[in-house]
Amino acid sequence: YFGQLRENIIRSQPVDKQAAMAQWFENLMDGIEPNLLTKNRD
Repeated sequence: YFGQLRENIIRSQPVDKQAAMAQWFENLMDGIEPNLLTKNRD
């Protein structure tokens, strides 16, 4: 679900801002593993 939401948000931005927005999402998820461990929920 997150991937689809991320893509929708990025595509809704002006073309010149899409790359920056994609990088912001990458930075947001840096160090987060795709599981439900408590560490990831903090």
